[in-house]
Amino acid sequence: MLRDASQRPQRLVIEDTGRLLAEHVDVAVRLRQRVFGLMGRRELPPSHGLLVERCAAIHTAFVRFRIDVVFCTQRLRVLHIADSVPPFRIRGPVWRAKTVIELPAGTCREVGLRVGHRLKLRSVRETPAP
Repeated sequence: MLRDASQRPQRLVIEDTGRLLAEHVDVAVRLRQRVFGLMGRRELPPSHGLLVERCAAIHTAFVRFRIDVVFCTQRLRVLHIADSVPPFRIRGPVWRAKTVIELPAGTCREVGLRVGHRLKLRSVRETPAP
């Protein structure tokens, strides 16, 4: 579903509200991208995120900062939100989750993301800046 999106910059939008969830989203498709995720990074800048395909659980081992974790169906409907997960924790597995989105801590609360919301990836060219 998202395979063709991995090569170009993406924005993540909450379809139900039109709010921008993340300005720049990297899509982890390859095994190496999915396994290493955010490990070793010093930070996840505001309005950035990582979308991990074929994933129902995550760990924050060797991640140096707190993150919000959004568990979604394959069609990007939000199933569960784990707010401000600290380093060296495990979250999931979440039943029916096929995609996980990792965001800077506090992002979900700030934009009002809720379970049941539908998300959409859009290329930077498709979506005007907010």
